[in-house]
Amino acid sequence: MVKAEQLAKRLATVEKKIYDFDGLYYLSEKRTPGKEGFYLTIRCGLGGIYTHVNEWKNGKWQSEVADASKVIAFSKELFDMDKLVGDLK
Repeated sequence: MVKAEQLAKRLATVEKKIYDFDGLYYLSEKRTPGKEGFYLTIRCGLGGIYTHVNEWKNGKWQSEVADASKVIAFSKELFDMDKLVGDLK
């Protein structure tokens, strides 16, 4: 199995946890991540509402998506990309 397929399967297991809405901050001008790093986010746009792992760096989200979506919520805890990617590096 190629690394991209393995990563997609691992991401699918994480996406199921997004239904724990107590673990999210909803994005506003006053609420942005306090630390740089990766967060599980909820995006809303032309493609609907979906989850996406995104990096908060230099005061903005690093992943730009072509479906005109915006981050509307993000996890309270940093997302451990090293744990997710692990041996796929």
